[in-house]
Amino acid sequence: MIPTPRAALLLSPALALAACEPSPGADWAGSVVDSAGVRIVQNPVSPQWTQEEGWWVEEALRIEGDDAVPETLFGYVVDAARGPDGRIYVLDQQARAVRVFAPDGAFVATLAGPGEGPGELGTVPTSLDFLGDTLVVTDWTQGRMNRYLPDGTVLSAPELPEPLRRRSWLRTADGALWIRTLNYADDGSGEGWRAQDRLYRWDRELEEVFDFSYEPSDVGGRGSPRLPLVVNAPMWTLLSGDRLAWSDLESAEIRILEPGRDGARLLSVIRSDAWRARSPSGPDVQALRILMGERLEMLGGDAATMDRIPVEDPPVLPVLTDLAAGPDGTLWVQRAGDLRAAHPMALNTPDPPRGWGGATWDVLDREGRYLGAVEMPPRFRMTALGDDWILGVQADPRNVDAVVLLTLHRGTPTREGSE
Repeated sequence: MIPTPRAALLLSPALALAACEPSPGADWAGSVVDSAGVRIVQNPVSPQWTQEEGWWVEEALRIEGDDAVPETLFGYVVDAARGPDGRIYVLDQQARAVRVFAPDGAFVATLAGPGEGPGELGTVPTSLDFLGDTLVVTDWTQGRMNRYLPDGTVLSAPELPEPLRRRSWLRTADGALWIRTLNYADDGSGEGWRAQDRLYRWDRELEEVFDFSYEPSDVGGRGSPRLPLVVNAPMWTLLSGDRLAWSDLESAEIRILEPGRDGARLLSVIRSDAWRARSPSGPDVQALRILMGERLEMLGGDAATMDRIPVEDPPVLPVLTDLAAGPDGTLWVQRAGDLRAAHPMALNTPDPPRGWGGATWDVLDREGRYLGAVEMPPRFRMTALGDDWILGVQADPRNVDAVVLLTLHRGTPTREGSE
């Protein structure tokens, strides 16, 4: 059982995900400079990988809607994980349920449903992951951490400590929960809200790891809400060597930090010639407004709400939209895709920005140097990355979700018909 926590500074290291890493090519065309003890890495567009060295994916399993199996008729899949038993656990935010599927994709059971009783989920479940053989699901609307064994046994649900009883998202590493929380508080002026966005580690005690520092979006104030099309939000992942990588939607760079007793220390900043911020054009704004209308309707509202609340165009379009720690000490960086491939639920939300539809993931080595890119299926939202597999969710043009397991290959494709 997770014990009662107390506030503290970070004392324990993050998980070392891999022991080795790819070697950079001698012809890497980037640059590294030192700026007051911080490494500034500037990557070129050209990859280090040759055609024979590149990584690629192919679909291994797809779980999609089957009228004969109602549990596969997903509403909005907000997260998915692969358990130690090889089963796939899917959190459907719209259904407020966790669906369990066998390694071959067959439906097995439902571990949670909507409600306030033991094991039941509140109105906005946000994420799930495994801590050992225990599945944990954030239920911040009810102020607790729901826990289940793979056989469906509902375990006691410890109350979340006060700092986590807000909008929160979790991931596990090093035998601990790492939880990002977001709290909006009145800024005192009566005209706006102040955002407090933090990362905590929860094991035997609660440890404050890091305050995300970025320009928050203006969401208005009490009685005078605003409707920004894009809410600036951070993305983060834990890397090997006790490091943390993070960025935000309005940024075109990645910061690598080393958490420690005296706070987080900035180690390096990673940039790329391929990551360029730009202001939205007229067609971009039109596409975003169409998506916003679809989002409002998916939430049970009306697109006409945009006529009653001030709608804010983004100052810049998203550049980077997700980060993931990969095999061999790599860092995976998702580039934003065509706005027409974005999921409506990616708009106007502080949720982790997985739904922007970018198919290209840049792979960096441990030093932040660009190795090459991996192309994902269109409209694919990655939820977990293993040594030789990737789990995620793919939405079709009607925004109907399917859960997809990909196999990660290295080297020249040998599939029949591959180029």
